[in-house]
Amino acid sequence: MRATSATASARRDAAEVVKEVKAIAEFNEVPLKSAIRTDISAEDAILRQARRGRHNLIVLGVSRRPGKALSFGELATALLESSDRSLMFIAPPTAPRARAAAPSQAAAKSATKAGP
Repeated sequence: MRATSATASARRDAAEVVKEVKAIAEFNEVPLKSAIRTDISAEDAILRQARRGRHNLIVLGVSRRPGKALSFGELATALLESSDRSLMFIAPPTAPRARAAAPSQAAAKSATKAGP
């Protein structure tokens, strides 16, 4: 894939994401301004926009990366290291871990459900 094709693809993907976010904002009656930057790194684009708009908070959707150390990805790490603004990371809720019921607990639940 040529660089121009990659840039065009990135711009199309970004436009689709912005379209979805705008729909959510409109539904919730929240004003929204969007900007798409594909010519610089995501970190630089976010920090530049925060400074231009004099925003004091950057909110970023993240997902926890697998591993022993807590990580939300390279972009989140880069922003933590270089941002002079407050950061809020929004992550989807984690599924509760399935707990194996002890045999006595499982038997008690069965007996309760069966009733007299």
